[in-house]
Parts: sequence; structure tokens; C-alpha cells
Amino acid sequence: MFDEADGGALVALAATEPDLDLVEEAAETDRRAAATLGVMHLTGDGIAADPDAAARWLAAAEDLGFPVDDWLAQLGLQRPLP
Repeated sequence: MFDEADGGALVALAATEPDLDLVEEAAETDRRAAATLGVMHLTGDGIAADPDAAARWLAAAEDLGFPVDDWLAQLGLQRPLP
């Protein structure tokens, strides 16, 4: 059984370690999820940095209608080179 301290630790763990399978599944049809996953791969936030994966997910987000270049500019980031 978990007490409040354990529950807090689980919440903190869930907040810092995304369920990559769920994120990738959402990113297949959700433009914001695809863009977020691209930025995660670009910056290494929560997952290993992977410029190739970042480029693929950002392109997928753009294909779904997300304004990738505008969003990256707001974040102070640049699109990875193909």
C-alpha cells in the first residue's frame, strides 16, 4: 500500500518520465503531440536527444497543420537539418 509520500514520488516520476509509447501514438494523429515529441527529441528533454527523430516528428506535425517554424522561433530553437 502507498502512503502520501509514495504517491507523491509516483506523481513526480510520472511527470519526469513520459510514457513514450503513448506520446508516439498520440503524435501520429495529434499535431501538437507530434510537435512536442519533435522538440523533446531536439532538446533531449525527457528522452535522448535525436536530431533525426526530431526532424521526422516536426515534419509530421507540419504535415498535420502545426506551425512548426513559428513555434520553434518562440521557443528559441531551430529546426534540425535533414
